[in-house]
Amino acid sequence: RMSRRFWLVVVWLATPLMLSAQTFHAIYHFSGSPSPGPNGPLLLSGDSLYGTTSGGGSFGSGSIFRINTNGTGFQTIKSLSTLDLTTFTNADGASPLAGLILWSNRLFGTTYQGGSGTRGTVFGVNTDGTSYAVLNNFSGTNGKNPYVGLTCAAGVLYGATAAGGISNKGAIFRVNPDGSGYAVIKSFLTSEGILLMSPVIVDGQTIYGTTLSGGISNRGTIYSIGTNGSGFAVLKTFAAGDGSQPRHGLVLCGNTLYGTTDGGGVNSNSIVYRMNTDGSDYTVLKRFSEPDPISGTNADGSYLQAGLVMWNGVLYGTAGWGGIYDNGVIFKINPDGTGFAVLKQFPDYTGTGNGYGVNSDGAYPWGDLMVANGVLYGVTRYGGNYGDGTLFSLTIPPPPPLQITNCAGQSVICWSDDGLNRSLQTTTDLTSGNWTSVTSLNWTNAAASPNQIGLQIGNLANSSGAFFKLQ
Repeated sequence: RMSRRFWLVVVWLATPLMLSAQTFHAIYHFSGSPSPGPNGPLLLSGDSLYGTTSGGGSFGSGSIFRINTNGTGFQTIKSLSTLDLTTFTNADGASPLAGLILWSNRLFGTTYQGGSGTRGTVFGVNTDGTSYAVLNNFSGTNGKNPYVGLTCAAGVLYGATAAGGISNKGAIFRVNPDGSGYAVIKSFLTSEGILLMSPVIVDGQTIYGTTLSGGISNRGTIYSIGTNGSGFAVLKTFAAGDGSQPRHGLVLCGNTLYGTTDGGGVNSNSIVYRMNTDGSDYTVLKRFSEPDPISGTNADGSYLQAGLVMWNGVLYGTAGWGGIYDNGVIFKINPDGTGFAVLKQFPDYTGTGNGYGVNSDGAYPWGDLMVANGVLYGVTRYGGNYGDGTLFSLTIPPPPPLQITNCAGQSVICWSDDGLNRSLQTTTDLTSGNWTSVTSLNWTNAAASPNQIGLQIGNLANSSGAFFKLQ
């Protein structure tokens, strides 16, 4: 007797196995003297990727580059001018340490030092490298030494500086794309957090961000503030056991913030966490294992040198060190903490070039990933053919299709194991968007190749309605 039909959401797999679906490419190998030092995140516009280097260029002060997504057509569209080593000034800034944003067909970013104020700049430039303009010169009380790039909301650019402001502990600023209306909207105190080294995110009239240190325990904070500078609040002060040094930015999904902490060492302070936007329900989703004290290796990576990105409900990130070769990893994890898997182990060095270790793919992924159309893009600081880093892409592997089979009179929902620690999720209402992970998988078919794993769900005729998907 069938009371309700058991429904199944099938995610079709275009290619049969993970090894063919997951494709990594080192699409460009950096080289130069001094080392160019590529930064993440990259910016995609059309078929072109845009990025910055902290060194290199024609004058050694850094550069802005463009490259096609297939690795062809690399072009330096702007070389920052020579930095006077006596005054530490130049015309346009030096040493950008972050990526770019695009607004109204124009690129915007920051430099860490240089400019007329010696402490960095905010700049804009056309995508062909023309019409470069400095929007602000940092000098101290108006902020100094931005480590991070910009965010654009409602036609206004927002950013943060590591130091400067009234108390020289860091500042949040805003400026219009034409350079008008520059203002510091928040100068930080030690109790609120210091060393703003993550980009801000803007949701409506609220800004969210992190500080590397400071706060009650001097381990960093998460904060919120209105775009007009009102309503500042410390949402989270990090303490022993729940992470240390939230160096990088946040991901906002609904009313939940996701982020990483950088600090390594005892008790695995490198973590992935989530927290509600009101500061409640702080949860550690993943605590990375301690690396071997001699080799620096581990299974899952260590020292997270980037924040997270989200694609199709899954979070992706990188660890700069660790992994089985101590050259870093790319990983995925679901927003509820399930399904962690390493997608890429950056390989061991195979030799040296220009005094640096070289390999095929790069080493030490640096800065946030960028995701578009199911492809992750990022950079490494070291490795590659010349030891100066790479620009890479990684196609996100789609999940295997779900199937229902019969085993000894019992219905089993199953899929081919692709080695990526997939998480089965379920809901009874597709319109709600509330999917929960099924934590107990109790069926294995080792005779299949590759192995099949799944969940025994009993008699379909007596099952209540439900939908399933694989993450």
